[in-house]
Amino acid sequence: MADDAQKAKAPFNISEVQVLRVSRLMQDMSQTEGWKEYEKILQAQIADRLRILAQPLHTLPNDLGLDFLGRAAQLESVKGAIIAWELARTIPNATMKHAADIRREHKEPDDAA
Repeated sequence: MADDAQKAKAPFNISEVQVLRVSRLMQDMSQTEGWKEYEKILQAQIADRLRILAQPLHTLPNDLGLDFLGRAAQLESVKGAIIAWELARTIPNATMKHAADIRREHKEPDDAA
């Protein structure tokens, strides 16, 4: 019987429990009308900024009178915004996938034994 106890999977650790709890909340949240509208706003912001990045640098407005390096830095800021909005948009699905992986890991038999 001691061998059976050693073969058993370790219980969920605290961070896994948090992921599972947050995943449940995110799943509920992602099904609300508010989240769906928020996601549309994020997607529109991303699409808008991608259009900016697709233009040649010299064709973009230069209201601030920046030199080439300043304008290039502005585009890096645009890239950062795109990354942040995409991250905000994908966190719920990534969290739910992580929770599914945790559940599957704890259901699978231990192959090492």
